[in-house]
Amino acid sequence: MNAKIPNEIIKAIDILLAPYDINLEQLLECANEQRDCDPQLYIEVKAATAVFNCSRSTLYRAARRGDIEISKLSEAQSGKVLIEKRSLVHWLKSKKKYYV
Repeated sequence: MNAKIPNEIIKAIDILLAPYDINLEQLLECANEQRDCDPQLYIEVKAATAVFNCSRSTLYRAARRGDIEISKLSEAQSGKVLIEKRSLVHWLKSKKKYYV
């Protein structure tokens, strides 16, 4: 549970949600699960190279180092590879110091 939300507020929200047989903690967990499954959280390697003007090799090297998270949709060599946008943006911001 988020420590920033006062207990009085949590209790009030839980009372309002009680008729729906859910509490605030369950509702927040559900929202996090849906956010993690959102397909817009990922970008294809080809699109990332175009948008961020970097090579596929650079992205794959960053993935091998663990700087960005990638997922391959199939075991085939030609399978589509997706990059988690959040990790890509974080990695790019860490590189910003080299381009200032």
